[in-house]
Amino acid sequence: MKKNYKIPVTWEAYGEMEIEADSIMQAIVIAEADYPIPSTDGTVGGSLNVDYDIAQDINDEEILDHASIAMEIENSVGDAASDVAYEMTQMDGYAAYLSYDQQKAIKEAKEEGVQDIGGWFADWLFNDPDFLEGLIGDRVHDKAKGNAYDMIKIVEAMKENAPSGLLTACDNLIKYWR
Repeated sequence: MKKNYKIPVTWEAYGEMEIEADSIMQAIVIAEADYPIPSTDGTVGGSLNVDYDIAQDINDEEILDHASIAMEIENSVGDAASDVAYEMTQMDGYAAYLSYDQQKAIKEAKEEGVQDIGGWFADWLFNDPDFLEGLIGDRVHDKAKGNAYDMIKIVEAMKENAPSGLLTACDNLIKYWR
């Protein structure tokens, strides 16, 4: 839902003062002292500045750093994939909790002689878009407080240098949120 925000800005303007003086230097000193500021003839291009700290304060809302949040989420998702993979492959009867594709992939990895099935499965999960969508979607939604614009910006930042599974998951989430 859109709302109106107050954004504090500053910019440079220019104009001319007409000052009566004995020399140009005296006129400059008078102008700098406390002469009334003239109405502006124009503004200096590129001089607009936003005060982000004050904008957050007066609007009582935090400005999100999308790239930092994306990196934080990507790291936490990698950790979660490892945790899930090791937990699942270490417990008895773990196959009952896995999808058919996961069971098949683990069986093939074992047949190929993979020793660290937990590590292998963690990598596999980190490239599984379905697994990633659920983890990423919840985390992004929480960080962005449900704001679709921020959610999309965070996920777009995650796409930078993303492996194929993560890239697919990000694209799917963006389509869903648009």
